[in-house]
Amino acid sequence: MPLFPVQVFAGRVQTLPDSGRPSAIAKHRLTEPVHVGLGGLAADSQADLSVHGGPDKAVHVYASDHLGALSAAFPDAKRPWVPGVLGENLSVSGLSEQDICIGDVWTWGEVQLQVCQPRMPCWKIDEHMGAQGVAAYIDKQMVTGWYCRVLQAGVASEHDAMALSKRINAAGHLDKALRLCAEHRPDLDALERLAQCEGIAPSWATKILKRVAYLRRN
Repeated sequence: MPLFPVQVFAGRVQTLPDSGRPSAIAKHRLTEPVHVGLGGLAADSQADLSVHGGPDKAVHVYASDHLGALSAAFPDAKRPWVPGVLGENLSVSGLSEQDICIGDVWTWGEVQLQVCQPRMPCWKIDEHMGAQGVAAYIDKQMVTGWYCRVLQAGVASEHDAMALSKRINAAGHLDKALRLCAEHRPDLDALERLAQCEGIAPSWATKILKRVAYLRRN
């Protein structure tokens, strides 16, 4: 079974450099084992719980393989394009949105994580990086990373690689879901099937179904 190395990050709420708004996007690397509960890493925090955190956004995973393209697109960013810079908890090597399916169950140390939705990038990324357009680029290029819920709590560290334990939706690749959602007039039956994927975050499924209902009326 393939193993995928990770680096682990967590952070406390701080103020952003320009707006002074609270955010926990600035993370530091954890080299020691950390407990991961249903709400995420014990050492991690979120500033705005209305849009961050919660059971279906407990752990944010990002593909470190995207950082080269981001560095080329935004060479003047005020922070180096290194793992952890986008506020992710796990920076994974060798995986991307093309390899991940909604509902996938991944083992990391004692922890079991289930992929349930993509990250929706926001303006805080631009301010954190000191570069305009980063969030829009991440959204357009569909290099969002993904959120996981914690199915089994436990202890894990960067010495534990990630391994796929169970694939529930073999056709539910995240990159295809992102492309479908980005279409102006998507296949509505395909959107409905996406919303019905086992393991999908209920909030994302509800959002998709509301769009389906709107598009069927218009």
